Amino acid sequence: MPIVRNFFDLAKAEIFRTYGHHVTFDRKTINKYGRSENITSGIFRDIKPWCDGTPDNETYLTTNAVDSLSSDDASDTSVSIYIEGMTRAGDDLTFVTQTIVTDASDGRTKVSLSTPLCDVTRVRGVPVGEVYVYEDTAISAGVPTDATKIHGQAVAEEGTSLQAGTSVASNNYLLITDYWATLGRAGGTAAVDVRLRIANLGSAVFGDAFHTIEPFSISLGSGVAGASDRPFIIVEPNSRLVMTARSSAGTLSMEAGFRGYFADIL
Repeated sequence: MPIVRNFFDLAKAEIFRTYGHHVTFDRKTINKYGRSENITSGIFRDIKPWCDGTPDNETYLTTNAVDSLSSDDASDTSVSIYIEGMTRAGDDLTFVTQTIVTDASDGRTKVSLSTPLCDVTRVRGVPVGEVYVYEDTAISAGVPTDATKIHGQAVAEEGTSLQAGTSVASNNYLLITDYWATLGRAGGTAAVDVRLRIANLGSAVFGDAFHTIEPFSISLGSGVAGASDRPFIIVEPNSRLVMTARSSAGTLSMEAGFRGYFADIL
């Protein structure tokens, strides 16, 4: 217990020294992980399933335009889908949860979110198919025809979304204690450069201001786990965190994620 207590005391002191806020770590932990089957040598690509081709990266929003949900399987009828995300007012983010039930007769039919979001951080349920959360747009068999409108996807075999990223609300800090990344079985001798990146909402466009805070590389059989030479990484309020990757050659599959604690501002 003294080790844990001293760890959080150190974090509280560092947040106050750097940002002037008193915090408490009573809220919750976070464990986020993502998967991509299409990491290429061209550009750094977000590690999340719907960014496996077009688009290469999520299109981040400045308004609460994410308002729709549907499955790509007709049999996903009356399935409860739990969603975590953020609403935005000016440069402030607010954490919101909601549970949306898919259409009762055809899971591919579009249904509306009870609270429109600017960002989707987690989608969870037990669907037969893939469930998409997106800006209102045309769909084909339940799938948005414009992939830039997608902001969340529950992967059927996992029962959850697989996105290596999250957002931090205006009343929180995020303390990252460790991160990891590993290549899939077909990695061969290729390597992958991975970037842990952050954007703050002070700029007009949320997604155009990402900067790297932790760069590292991995190869097959040689993944990474840890938090560099620091005991933790502090992510400020009103921020977006994302992990991206680029291969040295060819197209690779990979998984990556991070763990930590949310702190509430007192």
